[in-house]
Amino acid sequence: MAEKLLTAEQVADEVGLDESTVIRLRKQRKIPAVKLGYRTFRFRLPSVEAALDRMEIKALGIRGDR
Repeated sequence: MAEKLLTAEQVADEVGLDESTVIRLRKQRKIPAVKLGYRTFRFRLPSVEAALDRMEIKALGIRGDR
């Protein structure tokens, strides 16, 4: 079964962020999104969560080569 595509509002609710933060992170290309139209984007929750995990690891300075 294909992964469900979520709106920015739905992603924000799932990960505990503000909707404007999800939109800002998308515009900064820090989280992946699927473009469906001129201004319509949707998100795959597992991809967003993985991107946020990578951001957290980078912010903490944890290196994966240990």
